[in-house]
Amino acid sequence: MAEFERHRRDSVRQLSLTVANSPEITDELILDFEDKLGEGKKRTRPLARTLLADWFDIGNGASAGSKNYAGGSIPYVSSGDNYNGIVAFIQPSEAEIYDTPCVTVTAFGQAYIQPWRFCARGNGGSAVRVLLPKFGMSLSELNWFVGQINDQRWRFNYGRMATGGRLKRVRVSPPPTDLPISTSIEERLRNFRERLSELWELQPSSPSLRERFRTLSIRWKAEREPSSSVAQMAKHPAYKEIIRMGADAVPFIIEELEKEPDHWFAALNLLTGADPVPPKKRGKIKDMARAWIDWAYEQGHKS
Repeated sequence: MAEFERHRRDSVRQLSLTVANSPEITDELILDFEDKLGEGKKRTRPLARTLLADWFDIGNGASAGSKNYAGGSIPYVSSGDNYNGIVAFIQPSEAEIYDTPCVTVTAFGQAYIQPWRFCARGNGGSAVRVLLPKFGMSLSELNWFVGQINDQRWRFNYGRMATGGRLKRVRVSPPPTDLPISTSIEERLRNFRERLSELWELQPSSPSLRERFRTLSIRWKAEREPSSSVAQMAKHPAYKEIIRMGADAVPFIIEELEKEPDHWFAALNLLTGADPVPPKKRGKIKDMARAWIDWAYEQGHKS
């Protein structure tokens, strides 16, 4: 049961982060989510460990890439690792919207409960699988299956993505009868949004430069596609906004490079006019990061 509690906390954390990042998503919550989840099409549930396909209908998302849609209010689920896999809000056709309780699984095997209406990517390497329960179940039982899928993420990577066929062959155990009860997901998420609004009223009206950089940096890392090229990453609105911060952003970028090498080099080049990376080191992200860090220390660009 300790393992179930760990998975439950992971789900709560993802849902909370998602609402905190996009409070308006609560406007798309599925009404009577738990009642609909309990309906199910079949009644006789498996009693022993079996295939995931025996519990869920597994299919692809029904949409193309998010850039093919106008902006809107429907969350678009791709294969990101944050915010429940939601990378944009779009205006799809009604036929592309899921409006019943289900689970999404990214190309890399990360499962999320989606308590709101959503649209899922169905094409390309970042395609998302959508799992529709075959049986009526509780919210706790749905989370039980999400946990079992996530415990088997090791099965999936860039060379062996979570295709529908592979997911169907994942083996899962039936939920135990003594799972803790979870209810009122709609009410809880709406209350969380209201508390967030109250919290922000207590914050300073003008965030510090460091806070602004951190917010933009998190957004950039969360929203970029896993398969994005360096050029595409640099075109992201949050990345451009960091560049517009000017030289004040340089020390913060260097700090980020010290924590984890990433594609900050275009921004650094634009902000400083420097290019300290030796030709033979180009394309080697760790070596490029080290060259910029050494340069920053020499030039005094440390916060």
